[in-house]
Amino acid sequence: MRTRIVIPLALIGLFFVGSAYAMTNTQAENLYIQAGIGNVKDLSKLEAMAKSGNAVAERYLGGYWSIKQDSAKTIYWYGKAAEQGNAEAEYFLGLRYAQGRGVPKDYVKANYWFKKAAAQGGSAGWGAQVALASEHPYAITNSQAEHLAKAAFHGNIEDLLKLKISARSGNAAAQMWWGGYWKEKKDYGKAIYWLERAADQEVAQAEYNLGVIYAKGQGVPQNYVKANYWYEKAADQGYAQAEYNLGVAYDNGYGEAQDYAKAIYWYKKAADQGVTRAEFNLGSVYYHGWGVPQDYAKAIYWYKKAVDQGYAPAELELGVAYDHGWGVPQDYMKAIYWYKKAVDQGDALAAFFLGIAYYKGQGVSQDSMTAITWWKKAAAQGGPVGKWAQQNINMAESG
Repeated sequence: MRTRIVIPLALIGLFFVGSAYAMTNTQAENLYIQAGIGNVKDLSKLEAMAKSGNAVAERYLGGYWSIKQDSAKTIYWYGKAAEQGNAEAEYFLGLRYAQGRGVPKDYVKANYWFKKAAAQGGSAGWGAQVALASEHPYAITNSQAEHLAKAAFHGNIEDLLKLKISARSGNAAAQMWWGGYWKEKKDYGKAIYWLERAADQEVAQAEYNLGVIYAKGQGVPQNYVKANYWYEKAADQGYAQAEYNLGVAYDNGYGEAQDYAKAIYWYKKAADQGVTRAEFNLGSVYYHGWGVPQDYAKAIYWYKKAVDQGYAPAELELGVAYDHGWGVPQDYMKAIYWYKKAVDQGDALAAFFLGIAYYKGQGVSQDSMTAITWWKKAAAQGGPVGKWAQQNINMAESG
């Protein structure tokens, strides 16, 4: 009778290379990201692998404690990984000694680790080479990070690695654009992780982008309250688009009680920075008297600010104002001028109103055929305006 030897599953990895002690960089990075957003189970997995002597896990556990601002544990785990020749850990240890973060500043030790990493090439090697050539290797401007992100998105692997290593080194601009890169790739878990790292350093654009993710429900449940939280953080720093989005939130009651006074406040802040839709929305607030006394003069003022930037809906509204004499002297010729400007940008309602002007001969010679031409332009775009236009075409053609 043959004896069967049963090996516990937990021990199988001790006998086979590629099991318990094997972990790819991607697997470790995913555990690190999940641990960073509070996943205790994945943190435990990462710790177990690091304690088993896996260099990649040691490097990422060091990164985890770096995010948690525990310098002692950061240095310990980076050191363990670096002793096994992990290039990224060598690079990050070099940065720690160069910056004096958690250890006394020591350029001799910094250069020692940078040289070790540089000799291995790759993204960490690139970072280390830059470090050896620069007093502040981790400094990267917002425009440089943006350039790297755009190049990375279009397939430039070298620039992708540069951006990645700069983000991991703690550079706020790089973290923001690295998050933006993943947002464009629709990997919203990674996008949120890196944008939050940048937001922790009060990068307004990162705060704004987090607001957009929660407002649109990109990879997370739609949550206007969280969206507004991030918009307000960015708006408090004067980020114009966040100011506008807060105005929209209060205007429509998205995540907040509807409050026209607050909507106007934020629209005005954004409009003062030239946000076209904020200018237009302010015009509409005064035009319709939403939460304020109706004031055509103020409405026209803001509509004109928007049309100075070529905003078609504002051109349409100016046309309507001149057509009816609302806030301005009635002037059919000016109405036609603004309608045509809006039509040039594809506005169906402006084409519909132009048809009426030609059909009635208001500001132009009466011309039913030209009226039909304009109505056909409107009808081609479909929707309610298209239906109205088709009804007018049928009426005009039937005599």
